[in-house]
Amino acid sequence: MNSSDTWTRTHERQDLLSELCSVAGRVGPDDLRATYGERIDAVFDDYDHFLGAAFRRWFTAFAAGLDTLLDEDAGDVAVAARGLASDLWRRNPGLWAIVDTYRESPAWRRQRQFLLATLGLDLDAVTEPAGGRREPAPTRSWLQRVG
Repeated sequence: MNSSDTWTRTHERQDLLSELCSVAGRVGPDDLRATYGERIDAVFDDYDHFLGAAFRRWFTAFAAGLDTLLDEDAGDVAVAARGLASDLWRRNPGLWAIVDTYRESPAWRRQRQFLLATLGLDLDAVTEPAGGRREPAPTRSWLQRVG
C-alpha cells in the first residue's frame, strides 16, 4: 500500500467513524454491528479495529482537554476531568455511546491504568456512563505521592 492509499484509507475510516457516531446515539452501538457490520469490516477490516478507532478518538479528545486543564491549573483535577468528560459526552453522545458500551475492553483498561499511574486520576470515576454519573474515587495525584 503506497502513501496515497494509506491517506485515502485513513480518511475513509475517519469518515465512517464520524457517520457511525452520528447514528450510534439513536440506534445504539449494539445495533451498529448488525446494521453496518459489512461496511465496518470493509473499511476497518473488523469490528475490533473500528472500536480501536472509536477509543482513540475519545481518548485523544480527553487527553487534549486534560492537557489544557493541567496547563491552566484547573484546581481539583478530578473535578475538572469530570467536567471535561461530561462536555465530551454532550458534544458527541454517539461516540460516548460506543465507548461506554465497551468500557470493559483492554483499550479502556490501558488508558485507565495510565491515568492512575501518572496523575492518580481514575478514568472510571470521572467519566459519565450513559446510565448516570459515577462519583470520583478518592485518589492522590502523582505529585502528591512523590512530594
